[in-house]
Amino acid sequence: MRIAILGSNKLKISQNVAAGPETFIYTFVNKFLSRSDGYQLTVFASGDSDLPVKIESINEISSMEDKDIGENWHKLYEFSLLSKAFSKPDNFDLYHVNIGNGEIALPFANFVKKPILITLHSRLDDSKTKKYLSLFKNKNIYFVPISNYQRNTLKDLNYVQTIYHGIDLNEFEFSQEQSGEIFWIGRGIPEKGLDVAFEAVKSCKKPATFFISPRLSHEIWLNDLLSKKPDLAQIHYYNAPRNEVIDQYKKSKLFLFPICWEEPFGLVMLEAMACGTPVVAYARGSIPEVVEDGKTGFLINNSQNDIRGNWIVKKTGVEGIKEAIDKIYSMSEVEYQKMRSSCRNHIEKNFSVGKMVNEYKKVYQQIVSQ
Repeated sequence: MRIAILGSNKLKISQNVAAGPETFIYTFVNKFLSRSDGYQLTVFASGDSDLPVKIESINEISSMEDKDIGENWHKLYEFSLLSKAFSKPDNFDLYHVNIGNGEIALPFANFVKKPILITLHSRLDDSKTKKYLSLFKNKNIYFVPISNYQRNTLKDLNYVQTIYHGIDLNEFEFSQEQSGEIFWIGRGIPEKGLDVAFEAVKSCKKPATFFISPRLSHEIWLNDLLSKKPDLAQIHYYNAPRNEVIDQYKKSKLFLFPICWEEPFGLVMLEAMACGTPVVAYARGSIPEVVEDGKTGFLINNSQNDIRGNWIVKKTGVEGIKEAIDKIYSMSEVEYQKMRSSCRNHIEKNFSVGKMVNEYKKVYQQIVSQ
C-alpha cells in the first residue's frame, strides 16, 4: 500500500522539533518502518526534514528558517506543497494529512478520488472550525480524532475511530530517581497555564524548572509574568536539546499541567509519565482520558462552576493544584515509587507508538478496501 503522509513546510521534521503534528510524523514514520509489512511511505514536508523515507518538498529548508518566507508567507508554501501532493493521485492509494485539522488540505478533496485520512491535531470547539469542517461531507474524506473529548465536540464528521497518540518508550526511559523539582514545559501563552503554575509553585515553596517557548504575540504578557517569577524557579527557554528535556522529565518530582483551554490531547503528559513522573493537571479537554486520578497523578476541577469529575482533590482552581502538589510531596517513598511505576505501566499499556501504528494500519486497510 502506497501512503502519502502530508506534513507542513513550515517546520523541519526532526527528533528535536517542538510541535505536535511534526512530532507525530517523526515518531510515526520511524516506528512504521520497523513494521512496514508491504507499506510504502512518502512524506511531503520541508526538504531538510530528518526522516528515513522519501521526502517530497518544494523548498530545501523549512519556511520558518527561510528568511524569504517566514511567518508572513509560509501559508502560500503550504498550499504549494499540498498542490504537489494532490497532483499525483496515481502514485498513492491513500493520503494521510497531518497539518492542524486538515483545514488547508480540504479544498483539494473535490479534485481527488483517492481516500483522504485527516488526523485532527487541534481543538474543534470553536464555532469557526466547526462551521468550516462541516462543509466537507465528501465520501472520500475520513477523520481520526486524537481523543474522545475532541470527537464529541463535533459529532457529524465522518470519523473512523479515535486513535490516541503514542510515544517511543525507548526514548523516554523510566527512572526511579528524582531531584524533588516541579517541572513545566510549553509555549509562553496564557492558555498553557504558566501564570497558574507560577502561583502554585510560589505558594508551595518548592523548587521548579520551567522550559518556556516564547511567542511574540504574548511577549508583553510573558515579560510581565517573568518579572514576578517564584524565587525557587529556574527558567530555561525551550530550545534545549531533546535529551535535556527528557532528563528533566526523569528527575522531576511531578509534572505540572494547569492547562487553561480545552486540550485535545497533550503529548507532554505521556512523556512525563513514561519517565515515571506523575502529572498534576486541570481536568479540561482530553486530560481525564490521559491521566488516571490518584494513580498516575491528580486531576483538578478548574473552578466550582466547571466540575468535570468527582476527583480525589476536592478543592478547585489554584487551591486544588496546590493541594495536589502537597499530596505528592507528602507521600511516603513507597507510595510515591508505586505511583511512578503506575505512570510507566499506564503509558506502556495505552500510549505506546507501537499500539498507535497498529491502529493506523487497521484504519488504512479499512479505508482502502471500501
